[in-house]
Amino acid sequence: MLFHTPEFALLLFITAMGFALTSGDARLWVLLGASLVFYSFSGPFDTMLFAVVLGVVYFMSLRLAKEKSLPILMFTLIVMFGNLALFKYGDFFLLRRPTLWLPLGISFYTFQMAAYVIDIYRGTILPERKFVTFAVFITFFGQLVAGPIMRAQDFLPQLRRRLAPLYEDVRAGAFLIGRGLIKKVLIADRLAGLVDERFYQGATLSHAATWVALYFFAFQVYFDFSGYTDMGIGLGRLFGLKLSPNFSTPYLAANVAEFWRRWHITLSTWLRDYLYIPLGGNRCTPFRRNVNLFITMLLGGLWHGAAWTFVLWGVFQGVWLVIYRMWGGLMSRRHQTLELPHAVNVFLTFHVQCLSYVFFRSMTMETALAMWWQALDFSQLASWHAQLPYLPIVGLFFAMHVGERYLDERHDALLLRWQQVPAPLRGLAYAAVVFVLILSFRPAEPFIYFRF
Repeated sequence: MLFHTPEFALLLFITAMGFALTSGDARLWVLLGASLVFYSFSGPFDTMLFAVVLGVVYFMSLRLAKEKSLPILMFTLIVMFGNLALFKYGDFFLLRRPTLWLPLGISFYTFQMAAYVIDIYRGTILPERKFVTFAVFITFFGQLVAGPIMRAQDFLPQLRRRLAPLYEDVRAGAFLIGRGLIKKVLIADRLAGLVDERFYQGATLSHAATWVALYFFAFQVYFDFSGYTDMGIGLGRLFGLKLSPNFSTPYLAANVAEFWRRWHITLSTWLRDYLYIPLGGNRCTPFRRNVNLFITMLLGGLWHGAAWTFVLWGVFQGVWLVIYRMWGGLMSRRHQTLELPHAVNVFLTFHVQCLSYVFFRSMTMETALAMWWQALDFSQLASWHAQLPYLPIVGLFFAMHVGERYLDERHDALLLRWQQVPAPLRGLAYAAVVFVLILSFRPAEPFIYFRF
């Protein structure tokens, strides 16, 4: 079920009514029921599989808290990651390629439950004994199928206390849902056709047309995924829940390390805390640190999908991070700095990231490599003449990105000024946004990260 469909609107209305008419633990049961209905639209097998894994993790986490046993932890992790490996990577690693499908949200709920049991084993959290609280922690429909990947220490305390959303919560939730719809429906879905057409042409694109395709995809995937996140966080706020932020205007990053602190934040921090640091993190020789970085980003690429294009994308990110860290270390040892203007660093980081999207978006290695070489063939600069009309569109998207940063940094002050606008004018503005969204609706496009 997609957030921007009539079916979900009906489910949300019924859930809100049930939530308003109940109190205490009954509200958790309302959210759990709504979340299971939401997920059941993926099919009965996906739902049964999810329920089995959920039950195993619940009971094994209670046992793990009593014994702190490494075998119990390993068994639980094997159940979760074995399930993920079978359905996501079975037809990638096996020589005989069976026909497997990807259960909805499996990558996200696996990582969330894995963090939960590892934190119990480490002693940083206590297990949740009340099943309904644990189940809502994992299944809440605002973050179930594409994140953010919530940590138990952030989410469980909210579920344990009395759920009583304030007016400010509802207002903030409505704003975030509206912003997410604008990103998804007005921008990402409109870009989808242009991106699909250009990547279908693949190797036949000119140098300039390849770059325009990468620009369009960069903003399609950002507005699509951050739009989902905005809607998910907004849905949480409607019920008095605060989900973790997942984006912070990543295309304004001035280097690759900053980019990964701004893009898919909950996945980046998961990889840091449960993979990079256990491998040794920075507490080792520079060579070993670089190996740890590379392995982390390689596995992060593989997390996105069972394809060699995603592997190569992870390799690209890993090599880029290693080069950035090595360059920084070299400059510090020489007590030198090579400071380019901040805007230049942002420009370069954005373009290198766009270049990596060749592997992220292409369906085959052949297409990816062909587009890569076209993008790097600067002998075709004359091909830009035919693509110049598209550059103002790209500039507009970037300006919207900057505007989003401005809005986030000055949210409270801007909200106060907005409230001073006469109510009829505010109502007219809201009506205009709703009208434009209604006119823009077409058959709902799935979110890109639903595939992961």
